[in-house]
Amino acid sequence: MARRSRQSASRSGVTTDYSGRWRLAVVTTSGSTPDVRSERRRALAYARLAELREGVWMRPDNLAGPLTTSTGLDGDVEFMSARPSDARQLAARLWDLEVWSRRSFALLDRLAALPPVGPDELAPGFSLSAAVLRHLQADPLLPEELEPPAWPGRQLRADYDEWDVRYRSILAEWSRATGPRNLRVVVVEERDRIRCRSGGVRLGDPGFVHLGVVPAQGDQLVVRPQLQQSPVADHHDAIGPHGRRQPVGDQHRRP
Repeated sequence: MARRSRQSASRSGVTTDYSGRWRLAVVTTSGSTPDVRSERRRALAYARLAELREGVWMRPDNLAGPLTTSTGLDGDVEFMSARPSDARQLAARLWDLEVWSRRSFALLDRLAALPPVGPDELAPGFSLSAAVLRHLQADPLLPEELEPPAWPGRQLRADYDEWDVRYRSILAEWSRATGPRNLRVVVVEERDRIRCRSGGVRLGDPGFVHLGVVPAQGDQLVVRPQLQQSPVADHHDAIGPHGRRQPVGDQHRRP
């Protein structure tokens, strides 16, 4: 649910009014194990904070809801607010905005180059959809006042929403024409890769990054999702522990 919530927030890009204040999260504990530090960093990044220096994370105060890591580690972090003297310069220091912008324009070009017009676009379209959604999750969702010129976030969201409507329509037509289609997900040896082949897992929603992938006429497809806590598509005959929408992590990899 947390992953779906993050993805929904990333796709909508909804922010609140910005008053010039920033949110800070300061790590107040020391001597944590590497696993705990890694989990804490991941949680703070998921909350769209960026690290100014070790143990000090911050972002503009323009997102709805309380600032929390949502991992049970809040006791290790002190939350506060501040008002930087040069917020635009600070934002550019915290996030590599040029790289995010450049990748956004590349994805816009890929969306334009792959209009969903028939079943042949379903497999490459799924991979493209996943790439866009992952990229949107890396958007810092800055206030407009702090965005660089020609920031492509809103354009990418608008173009993807229009593209996704057409993609879903083609997928629905294909599903009606071919009947139920099953997939089996097999995690291969390489880290963070999955392979899909006939049988087992039902085709899920292509607009959500999960382990259901449309096959190209029975061919095997390999994609690169983030396996950590990735929910599985709805299915009836899952592989091992991957059933009932249980999270899939690297501990479930198969040889």
